[in-house]
Amino acid sequence: PDPVEVGENLVYTLSVNNIGVAPAVLVSVKDLLPSSVTYLGDAVECVQDPVGELTCDFGTMMPEDSKAVQLTVSTDDVCSDGLPQELINVATALHGENGTGPDSNLMNNTAELRVVPVDTTPPVIESLSVSPEKIGPPNHKMRGVMVSVTATDLCDATPVCRISSISSNEPPNAAGDGNTAPDAVITGDLTADLRAERSGLGGGRVYTLTTACADASGNAATDSVTVTVDHDRR
Repeated sequence: PDPVEVGENLVYTLSVNNIGVAPAVLVSVKDLLPSSVTYLGDAVECVQDPVGELTCDFGTMMPEDSKAVQLTVSTDDVCSDGLPQELINVATALHGENGTGPDSNLMNNTAELRVVPVDTTPPVIESLSVSPEKIGPPNHKMRGVMVSVTATDLCDATPVCRISSISSNEPPNAAGDGNTAPDAVITGDLTADLRAERSGLGGGRVYTLTTACADASGNAATDSVTVTVDHDRR
């Protein structure tokens, strides 16, 4: 496909046409693959030597003959600095003269194909935790908490993770909680201050901290952890 999704296989089709008036013998194609792809070795006509350079044998081609071969490559490693990089493939057709004469037009023997992969896959949040998970006593003072997160991504080795929002199952000024606000403040990418208070009429306050992890292409994944307020004043 063009564009190809990072991590999917990309299939190149090499097509050779003899548009001359004489047979072409010992026809081959030299294909210089992009350095960041890996050839998967699926074309019996082609030999890779050295790595990234294929020689594909098409034999003898009579006038108006057409031949084609498909080459499959992996795009697992096409990213740099967290972003997909353009793939440039250059293929050149060659032939041996053997009495058939030189190629009358060398300008149409080389083709270049450019493909820009895309990354639309969000990071995967492997683990998420918060410390402490419980704050107290409920004396209306702010307590610091820290979120720990591990995230992986197909293209970006260091996705950026931040606390994106904090919510509570109680309003900031619930009945019997001391009438103080704000009760939650994001102080850093993965740190926050939470007020140790709870409504005296409720079952207990629970803060929900939502963390978003984004890669360099702008894809994001979210997950949440909770912090409870200890109801014991001791």
